[in-house]
Amino acid sequence: MWLFITRDNSTGFTVQWGELGYPNNASTDVHFPRSFSNTSYQVDVSFRKGSYANNTGCVLVWERFSNSVVRISGGAQSSFTGCSYIAVGFS
Repeated sequence: MWLFITRDNSTGFTVQWGELGYPNNASTDVHFPRSFSNTSYQVDVSFRKGSYANNTGCVLVWERFSNSVVRISGGAQSSFTGCSYIAVGFS
């Protein structure tokens, strides 16, 4: 797993993004190294390049647990190996 962060110090606008792998039909928690100010941050999740993004039935979902944790789950293909994500908000 890898993660990058960029933050505008004058506004607090923060972007955190990365890539992670996990087994098919399982879930994993992403712990952001920098907490957002509240739980109104937004996340976008997509299949990592090279996995089965063009197959039908591949769905990724995320659930917000706190200012610094989301759970990513889904993926209906037996060869699904990972995803990329980006989270934006204020910190």
